[in-house]
Amino acid sequence: MMRYVLGLFLTACALLASCSGLSAAEPLYQTYRATADKLIGAALEDTGGYEKLAFLCDRIGNRLCGSSALDRAIQWAAAQMKKDGLENRGYAQGGHHG
Repeated sequence: MMRYVLGLFLTACALLASCSGLSAAEPLYQTYRATADKLIGAALEDTGGYEKLAFLCDRIGNRLCGSSALDRAIQWAAAQMKKDGLENRGYAQGGHHG
């Protein structure tokens, strides 16, 4: 019975959408194309972000909640942000994150 009701509901929604002239939403890849192009362009010009990601993954490794690796990652990330001149670098201390 539930499948029947769900089927009727979905059919009604499809009919209403087609009759009311509603068009399908813009595909996701088109919605974010300009933003993606900016990110790709920046990544091709500067490898700093990739180098930071590689260090975080290869040197610090898994960062489970409450682990010493997570604490090291937070300290490292805060130091990197400070080095890069970023402001508002607030972070939780003491191993209780998330």
